[in-house]
Amino acid sequence: MELLNQAVKLYKQPNFQLNGIFKAVEYAGRCCYNSYDKITDSSYLHFIKMLRKSKHYSPFAFGTVHLKIHFNKLPDAMEFKNEATHKMVHNASIDEFFCIAGWSDVFSIEDNWYITTNARIMEEWIVYLGKEKFSLWDLLSECITDEEQDKFEDRPFVKCTTSIAMTRELNRHSTSLAICEKSTRYVKVEEVIKPYWYDNTEKCNKVVFDRAMENAINDYNLLLTFDMQKQQARDVLPLATSTDVCYCGLMSDWNWVVKQRSANNVHPQMKELINLIKDVIYFE
Repeated sequence: MELLNQAVKLYKQPNFQLNGIFKAVEYAGRCCYNSYDKITDSSYLHFIKMLRKSKHYSPFAFGTVHLKIHFNKLPDAMEFKNEATHKMVHNASIDEFFCIAGWSDVFSIEDNWYITTNARIMEEWIVYLGKEKFSLWDLLSECITDEEQDKFEDRPFVKCTTSIAMTRELNRHSTSLAICEKSTRYVKVEEVIKPYWYDNTEKCNKVVFDRAMENAINDYNLLLTFDMQKQQARDVLPLATSTDVCYCGLMSDWNWVVKQRSANNVHPQMKELINLIKDVIYFE
């Protein structure tokens, strides 16, 4: 058994063109399968195809998309259809649509809309102009200069190493943050997260904790030797089991999550995790 401290790493999307967007999607998606060792300069091409084929759309929400759209480029009223859920948005302008779709920041400067959104919205929604339909990805061809990048809202993307107990709490913010967590259905686990009280308690308490964790991990490995699948053997894993989870959201949403999880009554281990997140999204 290996005892780990909580940790947080900031992921920076390489660029806001299609390849950079899809590389961010790949990084989030590979968290689920713990397959970061398979990332190459071009591996995102196959990975995106795999996600589309399996209709695993949640990792797409980690790709940050910036759009600059002139007021006159599109009609004031269009039809939008979600190909996954079949939800419709009727007679909406492009700025109204992104506000309705959610997880987007929309504002205007002079004659242009500046829109920050994510690849899941781009991937799932189709636009209809009469009988003609087109993909939202067609809007990505608009040229955005380096100077204009500052006009768009940030979407910090972090990967956290924490306990299953903490992700149960932080994952409740799924309406604000995109989430991709390492799956114990497919990935073998053997590490546990050190409790916040571990270094400041009596030796006997540490002994009890260590024994409980070692017994659980040993029983987990024993079940695997009995030809049980990981998704079956995981039932004996404790809440302190280490997991990796990716989170991404608009800075305005992060501000709200950080405020909620910094309150006086928040679990001490969550406060520790939130402080690590604050260190990377506000100060790096």
